[in-house]
Amino acid sequence: MAGIAVKIRALDDKLLEEFLDIWLTRKEQKYLSVESLGKANDNGRDVVGFFTADRH
Repeated sequence: MAGIAVKIRALDDKLLEEFLDIWLTRKEQKYLSVESLGKANDNGRDVVGFFTADRH
């Protein structure tokens, strides 16, 4: 598993956002909603999955 973590850390900001967006979209059935936020290099959350309507 360490090899995968190293490869993920090597992604630039834009590719990491794309990876997370794709990954969360595939996991979306576990979440009530998935939302893309912000842009690369904004030091914030880029993709968020919510379990409840209250956005938890």
